[in-house]
Amino acid sequence: MFELQEKIRQCKTMAELDELRLPIVKASKEASIAECNDTQNIFRKQKNRIKRQGGVIG
Repeated sequence: MFELQEKIRQCKTMAELDELRLPIVKASKEASIAECNDTQNIFRKQKNRIKRQGGVIG
């Protein structure tokens, strides 16, 4: 789960984020609720960051 969180933080476009949706769902089945919540929060924050930058960071 921590590897996915790092990948989420490194995403620069919405397309990159969308590619991680399925791996997140698969990993969440084996992770604790706290880890899932953390991952969802990181995903949401990164998505909002990308939206504020006009769709692309960097």
